[in-house]
Amino acid sequence: MQETTPSLSTQPDVPRIQNKWAPQGLIEWCALICLQAGWLNGLLATANTFYGVMTFPAGLVYLHVHFSTLFIGTILMTRRKWFAVPFVLLSVFCILADWGLHPFGHSTQKSDVAIMSWNIQGLDTLTNPKDTCATDFLKSWTDDAQRPILLFQEVPKSAVKTIEQSVNVQCTWTSYFNHSKIGLLVCADPSWIFRFENHRSLETGTSYGFQQVEVSNPTRKQRFNILNVHMPSLALIARQQGMSMRSTIEGTLKANPSPKHYLKLLRRQHEAHQESMESIVDLIKKLKDPTVVGGDFNMPPTASIHDYLLDIDMQDAHTQAGWGWDFTTRRFGVLFNRIDFIYASQQMTWGYQTTVHTEITCSDHFPVTGMLSTEL
Repeated sequence: MQETTPSLSTQPDVPRIQNKWAPQGLIEWCALICLQAGWLNGLLATANTFYGVMTFPAGLVYLHVHFSTLFIGTILMTRRKWFAVPFVLLSVFCILADWGLHPFGHSTQKSDVAIMSWNIQGLDTLTNPKDTCATDFLKSWTDDAQRPILLFQEVPKSAVKTIEQSVNVQCTWTSYFNHSKIGLLVCADPSWIFRFENHRSLETGTSYGFQQVEVSNPTRKQRFNILNVHMPSLALIARQQGMSMRSTIEGTLKANPSPKHYLKLLRRQHEAHQESMESIVDLIKKLKDPTVVGGDFNMPPTASIHDYLLDIDMQDAHTQAGWGWDFTTRRFGVLFNRIDFIYASQQMTWGYQTTVHTEITCSDHFPVTGMLSTEL
């Protein structure tokens, strides 16, 4: 009997094996393109690429981009699209990189020193007797704090006596400009003694600077340096660059329609921050006693300027004793960032819990408080 060969139409179908590690179809390829935003944003926010032009804007939306990447990647992974795995892992790492891991802190010691930094933006509440938001908070915090030291930025000179009298502290104030009524202020419990009070320019071309004060407590044999810092803001650089400023963002954009203005502005701010931080680090290296650096850095933690301080073993209060992201500013209801910092020399460590007081809405910056918990 002659055997018959089955026709092709009668042969069983062989199931096609899909490669789950490669995108299939237009939608998955589009999703893969979207996933590139995570590592690109991380590169722009942390490295000095393109002359640092994108460092600030990429840092502002850093978490937003990585949460979006994580969301898209998670959806793909639930559908077993494994090509999304490395992008999801990268975004998880970036999201948690600045997350404080100290929800409870440590118990306080007798030698601890309470530190606060707050940009109060020339608050009317400091000079208006009917509005006591700031002074009420400061009095409440200092009453419970151990030998507190407070670093303020953008303080009207007329408000210094108000703070001294209502909070029971001694203060030293320096002006931003030669004849400016706004400046930097360091206040402390009366048990501290101030020495070497002066204002130092950060770099050529900007009027902002940092206030240097040596504080000492003879009874407890404690002595260290305070550097109260206010880094140049975009608004300050824009005025120096001769841009037409308006009372609203929309008005400023209309008055300066060319993108070249903003690229130049971002580059100049990045350069000013680098030059400023180099000046601060050079001074810290010359000082014999431990140093606390605090203030408004006008740059998120992803920026490379923080590496200058970390490279000389300065300790970030949030990283050592914070919890969560500790955002210090909230803009337009969607931009949450940490741009106010407190650092301390390696001879000192941060204990208890670093706190951002988001319930205090007197200023568009929230107060940051921490506790130095070592013998100085």
